Amino acid sequence: MLRRHVLIFHAAALGDFVLSWPLAMALGRLYPQSRIIYVTHGDKAALAGQLLGVEASDVESGWSALYADAGKLPAACQKRLAGAQLIVAFAATPNATWTANVQAIASDTVDIITINPHPNEAAARHVSQHILQQLQAKPVVQSAMQQMLLAIAAMGVRNGYRGGAGVVLHPGSGAARKCWPRDRFLQLAKKFQADGLPVRIVLGEVERARWPAAAIAQCRQTAPVIFPDNYADLLAELATAALFVGNDSGPGHLAAITGVPTLSLFGPTSPVVWKPLGPAAATLQADLATLPVEDVYRMAMRLLAAAQRKPLVKTGGKSIPQGDED
Repeated sequence: MLRRHVLIFHAAALGDFVLSWPLAMALGRLYPQSRIIYVTHGDKAALAGQLLGVEASDVESGWSALYADAGKLPAACQKRLAGAQLIVAFAATPNATWTANVQAIASDTVDIITINPHPNEAAARHVSQHILQQLQAKPVVQSAMQQMLLAIAAMGVRNGYRGGAGVVLHPGSGAARKCWPRDRFLQLAKKFQADGLPVRIVLGEVERARWPAAAIAQCRQTAPVIFPDNYADLLAELATAALFVGNDSGPGHLAAITGVPTLSLFGPTSPVVWKPLGPAAATLQADLATLPVEDVYRMAMRLLAAAQRKPLVKTGGKSIPQGDED
């Protein structure tokens, strides 16, 4: 069988998933004749397909059999494994059963790269550098990922982003300890509105499940509230914004990497390690319980003003405003 599949297994949340994209982009560059396939949850897989042009296989379509009995792996999954020339698994530690089952189907000569996605925060280096270090045995892949990181820092992954209108706020997060107080987000919204900037508030599944109805009603009294049904809908909201402000969470990573000017508020976690990737990504770390609205507002307005000036980039031997390359 001709081996032309590159499979990337990833099961973590949206923020971690976005941080894996530079490696996926690098593999797409290195294997242009291959099918780059993310094996992940369907919603995330669709998002990667939309933004990166990769293919996807829903991890819920039977792939879990690799952790127990490979004989129960669906025929479609077996076919994809058998056609793999490279497999990347984002997992904290290699799983002996999983690896043995993969090798039994894809052959014991298949190239498997295991990436631990969780850096030690005490090491004080960005997660992208943590991933790069684990590619030392694959210098060609490592070099290609470095080039993708440079490209993302310059333009993000959506070369078509040309700026939007208004401000999108995301006052939630998967962990309450990572959240700036909700009432301060609403005060911030009113300051933007006083400047003539329209504001939208995006709330996700966590907020729907955990927030009391009164809190959501309070948001609605301040600005339109959007509940995206999926990550594609979330992307549509972010892509039309002039500015995103949120906590350390997945939507901030998605906004930043697509080129939206993004301010992420950090409390207990380290922005040195977890800062979103992108051409206009900024962070503000503080004691979130005492962080003043005015500090966030000033930094957000500086970020918005800088983005509107469109820094020059080199293309075709001349300098033009970033985002006007076409």
